[in-house]
Amino acid sequence: MVRYLITDPSFTTTNPHTFYHVLEKAFQNHTPTHACFRDKQSVDPSPLYDPFLKLCAQYKVLSLLNGSVCDAKRYGFFGVHIRSNGYETITQAKEENLLAIASCHTCEDL
Repeated sequence: MVRYLITDPSFTTTNPHTFYHVLEKAFQNHTPTHACFRDKQSVDPSPLYDPFLKLCAQYKVLSLLNGSVCDAKRYGFFGVHIRSNGYETITQAKEENLLAIASCHTCEDL
């Protein structure tokens, strides 16, 4: 069974040290198989990528980045979560050897 965890700054924090500890507790309590880093509020969430990726490696969780194929590849994520308005980037993600997971909100999206 796939257990998919999605981060959110309203649940966690934008402080890398605090983020690490909050996320580690979530990994311990919920044992996800996949985790998606999502932050739609911060101007530059990249300082949180390192603690996120370290915990994913430590807990053997597949790491995904929400929305950006280029950043997912650049920072070393396993894959990318494609937003429902970005289906055209699925091919790009596959060409970059990234796992592509897409949001689908309607039957037409499927």
